[in-house]
Formats: sequence, C-alpha cells, structure tokens
Amino acid sequence: MSITYTQLLARLGINGAHPGSLAMTKKMLAGITIRPTTKIVDVGCGTGQTVAYLVQTYPCHVTGLDCNQSMVDKAKKRMIAHNLSANILLGEAENLPFDDQSQDILLSESVTSFTNIDETLSEYSRVLKPNGLLIMNEMTNSGHLQQAEKDELINYYEVTAILTRTQWQQKLSDHHFLINYQEKVNPHMGSPIDLTSKALLDESLVKKLTEHYYLTEKYANRLSSTLFICTKQGGPLNDHHPNK
Repeated sequence: MSITYTQLLARLGINGAHPGSLAMTKKMLAGITIRPTTKIVDVGCGTGQTVAYLVQTYPCHVTGLDCNQSMVDKAKKRMIAHNLSANILLGEAENLPFDDQSQDILLSESVTSFTNIDETLSEYSRVLKPNGLLIMNEMTNSGHLQQAEKDELINYYEVTAILTRTQWQQKLSDHHFLINYQEKVNPHMGSPIDLTSKALLDESLVKKLTEHYYLTEKYANRLSSTLFICTKQGGPLNDHHPNK
C-alpha cells in the first residue's frame, strides 16, 4: 500500500518541511504584534518546531494542531523535552476544535493546500476574532503549469488544487480576509532530511522521497510558495502588520 506525502513527512519526522523552514517562520512573525494575552494556533503543527519557537520567543498562549497522530506525538515529546508549555491537539483544519471568534492569530505553513481549501478558510474565518490575523505560506502555481502537469502534482501531493496567486487572493476575499502583505517564498525545503533515518530502510519511503525530489527539480521554475498575511474583516484597524 502506497503512502501519502504527508505520511512520508510524519514517518521521517521532518522539521520545518514548509518552504523557507524556520527561517521563513521567524521572518513572517518578526513584525507582528504578539502580547501576553494573544492566542495563536499553528494549524498543521507537524513535529512542533514552530510551536516551540513561539513559546520560547513570545509570552502568549500557543496551541498546535495536526491531523496526524504521529506528528502530534512528536510535537508533545518536543514540548516535554524542552520543558515548554503548549497545547498540542489532534484535529483537522476543516473542523477546528475552537469556539467562534476565539483566536487572535492562525498560522498555516504549507497546510491549507493539503485540505479542502474552502472549508478550511471558512473555519479560519469562524474561529478568528474580528481583525484577527491569518498568516499562510502556501504552494502556488506560477500560472505556467499545463493541466497534465497540475494533475501530476495533485496526484503526488494529494492536494485538492494548486492555486495561482490570483486564485488565492480571490479565495481569501471570498472568506472575508483582507490581504495586508504578500511575497514569493523560495520553494526549497528548509530542513535537511536525516538520510540515516531507520525509516529509510522502508523501500516505499525511499521511493516516495525520490519522487518528491524529482518533482521539486522538475517544477522549480513553475511551482513556488506565497506568504500571505491577512486580516479577518469585521473589526477596527489595529497595529498588526508586517515589517516591510
């Protein structure tokens, strides 16, 4: 039985698999106002690298959420190992386990693309407070992919669509988000994979990983990622903004 790309990440325990890795995470948070009362959710937290950085850097309330039990377990172990306090939950982006208008900031680092995008954006809008922030780093089609090429990528990564920046902008607008800032992100995978991992003794993992590297190289000039920093419309302006 073949495994999915997200299962590959879980089996290998890859930290910062999103484009730009932790360096991009730090950059996108650098100009954001985060107070002790701020509630942040890292949607698709993986092994908890971003959650750990948030807890270590900002005095605020941090929750990590992932739909993969293995990732949740790894994130919890990371919190214990570093004596950090954060909630780590098992759950899906399309059905967030949070009350309406209860969160100040949501992070999605190459996660939303792997879900039902409209359902997930609707949930983001539901749980964010008025004028709350949505920060996304998501796979983006440069606009030059042919349909057969999009199909190849969709089949491998098991995403529902590979949106252009314009399509992302429209989706965000449809779900009541105002884009404050956006930029192209280098599409390389930030964290090196431990090629000595015992998991790589599994032939299916090696095959899946090889396919990923092949597609990354093949579409290097046509598939990228975009950082979006958005405000949920419906509240007064505040000082949440990125440094430009």
